[in-house]
Amino acid sequence: MRGASIDRIWYDGYSGDFSWGDSPRWVILYMQSPIEAAVEALRAAELDQDYSGLHALAHRLALSCDDWLARGERQLIRGVDFAPPPHAFLCFLRGKAKERGVRLNGRATAARVWVRPTLPPTQKQMRQMFPERYPGWVDRWTEHAKLEARHLSSSVR
Repeated sequence: MRGASIDRIWYDGYSGDFSWGDSPRWVILYMQSPIEAAVEALRAAELDQDYSGLHALAHRLALSCDDWLARGERQLIRGVDFAPPPHAFLCFLRGKAKERGVRLNGRATAARVWVRPTLPPTQKQMRQMFPERYPGWVDRWTEHAKLEARHLSSSVR
């Protein structure tokens, strides 16, 4: 929930940092207005041990970073694919790409952003050697599953 809300705030153009502690007495969530849904979800989680509100709120706040950073070149249109100003959106995507070890080549104009995520050769080699370190991204960028499937099919014959 915290990660989804922070991503949403960065997505909307905030360029600062966030900080919080790990105290068992406090739950720190960064939310944009209105916050009534977050307050109700936290109340239900604390008093009723019902975490479904937090899960639903996190799902609603979640962004489609995986789709935006998928292989290939694409044009994203403001108002259709994303909402914030193109330059802020491109900065956000570059940060997300860096977290995933992907290099994002991109260009922003008044209403569009062109992106072409690429995987540096050293990252590709690392992902092929250590697939357990990159769950969800290995298959997308290194075709690891396809190689494994071919190996299994040849050994069955």
